[in-house]
Amino acid sequence: MDKEADIIKDHIDQERNQLTEKLRELESRVKNVTDVREQYNKYPLIGVGLAFAGGVLLSSMIRTDKSASATREFKEELSRRRQSSALTPFSKLSNTLENVVEAFVGLASAKISSVIADAVPGFREQYERIEKKSSAPVGEAAVFSSTPRRAPFR
Repeated sequence: MDKEADIIKDHIDQERNQLTEKLRELESRVKNVTDVREQYNKYPLIGVGLAFAGGVLLSSMIRTDKSASATREFKEELSRRRQSSALTPFSKLSNTLENVVEAFVGLASAKISSVIADAVPGFREQYERIEKKSSAPVGEAAVFSSTPRRAPFR
């Protein structure tokens, strides 16, 4: 009987040691996965992308009426100057380049918004709600039209 009890005790001790070892390994894995620095070192572009997206999101949330009205005034002034100036070949080229840049910025904004919305549950709804509340056309770039404004070639 004593021999059987010793065998059972040894078996329990052996199982306990294996479980302790597995638990330590699991704990180590969890620490590595949740370590922000480790993840940033492994995937630096994702870290930079998240930082950029966070900055864009934060700036859109704290946009003030003053900056929105200043942006609106700047766009109106730019529009007035475009309409008043005669279309020279240089201004046509300038308009075309502005349209191309605007199209790329719109596309990039839409893609970034889409990637974040796919990665973060509920982001799309929050973004749309904030966009609707804003008096400034913050979301113009997020709703990207596939036909950008064209330069008036004749």
